[in-house]
Amino acid sequence: MYTGDKEGLTEVLPRVFRFAEFLKTIIDDDGLLKVVDPGVPSVWMDHVGFNKQSHKQCSFNLYTAAMFSGPLIKLLNLSGEKKASEEYKKISKSIIKSTVRKFWHEDSGMFIDNLPWCENEKEYRTHDRTHATAVLFDFCPGNNIQNSIKEMIDCPENMGFSYPANACWRLWALLKAGKAEAVVEDLRTRWFGMDSVRLNNSLQEFFVTPSDSTAQWSHCPVSPLIIFYTGIAGITPLTPGFKKTQIRPQPGIMKDFALKSYTVCGTIHMKYTKGQDSNFNRGSMEIEVPNAMEVELVLPADIKIPYKKNISTENDTLMNLRRYSISSKKKISFNI
Repeated sequence: MYTGDKEGLTEVLPRVFRFAEFLKTIIDDDGLLKVVDPGVPSVWMDHVGFNKQSHKQCSFNLYTAAMFSGPLIKLLNLSGEKKASEEYKKISKSIIKSTVRKFWHEDSGMFIDNLPWCENEKEYRTHDRTHATAVLFDFCPGNNIQNSIKEMIDCPENMGFSYPANACWRLWALLKAGKAEAVVEDLRTRWFGMDSVRLNNSLQEFFVTPSDSTAQWSHCPVSPLIIFYTGIAGITPLTPGFKKTQIRPQPGIMKDFALKSYTVCGTIHMKYTKGQDSNFNRGSMEIEVPNAMEVELVLPADIKIPYKKNISTENDTLMNLRRYSISSKKKISFNI
């Protein structure tokens, strides 16, 4: 999607399809993929946050269903495998149905990772990866995402928290729900507060990393950079090679920012400045996009701009968003 280059997929696709076929073989009698003794060394979801191996089953099945119903379908269609594409859609729906039956708790309106064993374990356990996957891929029954979002903001002790390299999922989900303030605050406190940032100008492997431990003080958690471009600036390709691009800016509590996003279709320039008057929620946004790029701009519905409205999705209505199609005018300015 980012490069528009299909050639690079030719080597990896057979391996992806082979792995997908393997995953089908570990679906148990209850319709769910196994996480305990699945025939391979282990099912890994995250370093921390899951107290028991069995607690990973809900998250693992949501993740697999997301792959089967989304990216895998696109890859299969790209390869001309229409029949297999339809098969995986059905498998995904079946996995979700089984996951809801076993782990969705109607009273709390959430997926609970240890729901089948909750009574014996004397507490309920959730995980931000479970919540995030359910929110991002619309797996919550009736689109009931409010409590999942609340837990990801409040971060109670009984919610497992992903280690930094997996932190994107939670932040993406919060941004999908329009909670930019919580995301920016997370970057300013939890991330900027890392000892490795203060002492070493690097990002550590875990949020709590003691000195002289085996944990790395220069690791690969590039979530802040990814989140800034795809979430705060909200720049994501809708078609291969950025020919059509979605921009959903969410500056949250930021005072200002400016960026250049280099795509294979050209450079996107974006500048945001928060108002200095008493109406501190008001700010100005300037966006300049390449001539070859068609833009779908997504904004809160109460912001009115003089551009052609696009067809809104069901989620747009629920989240009070409006889409605009911009193909002729390449410099866009509006108040936000």
